[in-house]
Amino acid sequence: MSFVRTVLGDVDSDRLGMVYSHEHLIISGGLGVQKNPDLRLNSVEKACEEVNDVKKHGISTFVDMMPLDCGREPADLMEIASQTGSHIIAATGFHKPMYYSDIHWVHRYNEQQIAELLVAEVEEGMDRHSYSGPVTERLTAKAGLIKGASDYNRIDKLSQKLFHAAAAAQLMTGAPISTHTEHGTCGLEQVELLLGDGVAPSKVIICHLDRNPDFEYHRSVAESGVYLEYDNIGRIKYWPDSVIIDLIEKMIEYGFEDQILLGRTAPFVLISERMEEDRVWPI
Repeated sequence: MSFVRTVLGDVDSDRLGMVYSHEHLIISGGLGVQKNPDLRLNSVEKACEEVNDVKKHGISTFVDMMPLDCGREPADLMEIASQTGSHIIAATGFHKPMYYSDIHWVHRYNEQQIAELLVAEVEEGMDRHSYSGPVTERLTAKAGLIKGASDYNRIDKLSQKLFHAAAAAQLMTGAPISTHTEHGTCGLEQVELLLGDGVAPSKVIICHLDRNPDFEYHRSVAESGVYLEYDNIGRIKYWPDSVIIDLIEKMIEYGFEDQILLGRTAPFVLISERMEEDRVWPI
């Protein structure tokens, strides 16, 4: 029996139910929030309300994709899972370079050192502080997947190093890798890098590809055997829903239905009554 590692423990995969494959339930801070305060989503109470609303539609498992040192709060994810009765899968790994300052430890450590830190988060427990301080405080919550990320149309040297570290950690733990693509670019390059390091295609999820809804591009990615995650339905600043629906239908027509995962990454406050510091958060 296969299992999935959630923040409250390992769960048999046949108990997951419908899975919401990509979201950001809690973002407490980090460089992203400094640059855009509307990225701050730090209320467990409001997150629970949203999770419970989504559960009414049959979803029972949520994948939280906030990785190391980007505002991830594993203790809050444990609380949300406990209060809502949901399965929550948390991420270790890394976001794109803009989330890490020039003096961040990701620039100093080598691939093997970083891989060992990721392995510990999967096998021993996530560090409450994302390895950002002299004290490591491991929680009982363990990461269930490893994140990698790249920028628009490029995978720079730092991101390459972090991808190699993620691949090494995947091979040591068996945890899947789920990636960030910027506007759906560099998906094929990410696949080539990860599979070149020995990661099995069935362990790779390439996310946000529907921000670049070129069917032939998606077909090429899918032919490698990896999963493709789509999360832009309802986000018309990228494409109308009709474009994404047409893409999904064509992918199904060509036999890729078992490789398509759906989410709706929406890590922004949509309505802010800043005079009262009262914010409405969507999932």
